[in-house]
Amino acid sequence: MHALLSSLPRRARLVTGIVTVGAVLATTVLLATTGPPSPEAPAQEPRDLEPVAVTGPIAPADSCEALLRAYVAAALPEVTAWGLGGGWGRFPVAAGATVDLAVGSSAGGTNVQEAGVDEADIAKTDGRHVYAVQGRRLTVHEITGVTPRLLTRIVLPRHVHGAELLLADDRLVVLGGTSGAPPGPAARSAVIDSIWPAGGGSTLVRTYHVADPASPVLLSDEVVEGSVLGARLHDDGDDAAVRLSFRHHGPALDFVQPNRRRTRADALRHNRDLVRRSVIEDWLPHVRPANGGAGAPLVDCDDVALVDDRAAAGTVSLLAWDVPAGPTARTATAIATESDLLYASTDRVYLATRDWQRPRTGVHAFALEAGAGEDGPTTRYLGSGTVPGRVADRWSFDAHDGTLRVASALGRSWNPRENAVTVLAEGEGELVEVGQVAGMGRREQIHAVRWFDDLAVLVTFRQVDPLYTVDLTDPTSPRLLGELKIPGFSAYLHPIGDGRVLGLGQDATARGRTRGAQASLFDLGDLADPRRTASAGLGRHTNWGAEWEPRTFTWLPQRRLGIAVADFWQRGRRGPRLVAVEPDGDRLTATVLPHPVGRWGSDSVRTLPLADERVAVVSRRGVEVVDLDRELSPGGG
Repeated sequence: MHALLSSLPRRARLVTGIVTVGAVLATTVLLATTGPPSPEAPAQEPRDLEPVAVTGPIAPADSCEALLRAYVAAALPEVTAWGLGGGWGRFPVAAGATVDLAVGSSAGGTNVQEAGVDEADIAKTDGRHVYAVQGRRLTVHEITGVTPRLLTRIVLPRHVHGAELLLADDRLVVLGGTSGAPPGPAARSAVIDSIWPAGGGSTLVRTYHVADPASPVLLSDEVVEGSVLGARLHDDGDDAAVRLSFRHHGPALDFVQPNRRRTRADALRHNRDLVRRSVIEDWLPHVRPANGGAGAPLVDCDDVALVDDRAAAGTVSLLAWDVPAGPTARTATAIATESDLLYASTDRVYLATRDWQRPRTGVHAFALEAGAGEDGPTTRYLGSGTVPGRVADRWSFDAHDGTLRVASALGRSWNPRENAVTVLAEGEGELVEVGQVAGMGRREQIHAVRWFDDLAVLVTFRQVDPLYTVDLTDPTSPRLLGELKIPGFSAYLHPIGDGRVLGLGQDATARGRTRGAQASLFDLGDLADPRRTASAGLGRHTNWGAEWEPRTFTWLPQRRLGIAVADFWQRGRRGPRLVAVEPDGDRLTATVLPHPVGRWGSDSVRTLPLADERVAVVSRRGVEVVDLDRELSPGGG
């Protein structure tokens, strides 16, 4: 048994990993545009082939044979005449803060959700240098002068895309999706690659030594089968650890598809037989050297846990290593489940699984522990539980003082009956519901959640923007305190201190028709009577990048100023622009800065705060340094 599991009874061992961050998958669009035609009725599935709900407790598989049987049983209902389907999309999970905390950026410059937990991003800074990924180019700039100076440029392999970075002391970790063939034991069919790119993709994991930023030294270079589910740096002084999680979508078998000589029934029968004849090596995720050397399983059978003694067709693997030791000293385990939501706090990680048969969400909790001696970072399984309804995204979760608070939509997720906050407490091998408050946002979607020590702020929207404050002082009896209804909605909330919260979202008519990007300033001084004291709009045909990508926003606590990236689709002004959002008492201004940031979308722009109150701007234009005093002065720029 893997050392990571040895500290627990066999029925209660597992591992964990970290959350995070990765690219959003447009699988729904791909299915609509590239899915096979269905002119005739599909072949009937046997009645006993039903997807299982993976919401119960987890424990390691008894053997490789038992693990293989569980995988095959889970996959057979998903086999079609075109092969084995993959997972759906991903959820981007929550952050806690005290009510008067003005949240800034991580040491690497990223707008993170948890202090002490850095997130992978397209750009990082150590205060003197900026490391950035622009397309397939990894660049290092010195930024101590007025103009950034390029120190080095590294071209990543041609098949790498969507790369992001973690910066830990003098180690730089590069994570990038690959479009090459996965390192599995068999070649994946072309039709599966075209319909399920996440299932057929792999991830480049590179580590550089950057003690001399001008001459990075390559320390490790591997390809992991699967797509990144989350990438975090847990920095606890000398115990800094990199934690990665990956999603793996079924085996790379030689599936066939219907054609002129093969009916749908024949193709379905052939594909099911392939699954039945598969071996455990087909299902275990693999890792190989990036130079094309021989691959090996990322985990062993006894490193894979089952949920309620059952598996799903996919796997989530969880990797961790101490920063000085590097990935060659990693610990790796996995869960035989499909998940697209993983949330991590400073000392906990929660994996969420959907129950497709009932409107509920399974949650599995783990404790993150630093390694001792020669052992690397470890993970201890704590227990599992459920919350009612569907969880929208990772911002809907928050860990605090031994409890997990979850915001969820009850009823149909696209048209919820109402929304609720549920509190789970850690028990013996389980997460127990100890409190709940419901009745918020009837027939409305949750658009934003922000958590404080004893407070939750929720924004829902359909036609108007109700903002709710929830008292969590007593976790066994959460209470709805106040409600504010205003036109429009906030899709991202950021605490700025003094009991105030900045919201970025959309203005809207009384009928719910959006009218462009809007910043709002909320006063939570009286939680029973939350007020919006000011708002500032950018006009029609605009939106904030933070509405879907919070990393495009930066809060500068010393200046009490936010730098947001907005997309303009107006005549004469198109593309992303920097906007200074500045609260002043009960007033709020939004000033479009004259500094251009290219013609591409806001998701490719980052603003990294520097110690001298300048801001490093990373965009498709390159790396630049912006002097805010000059930009904000009359006629500045």
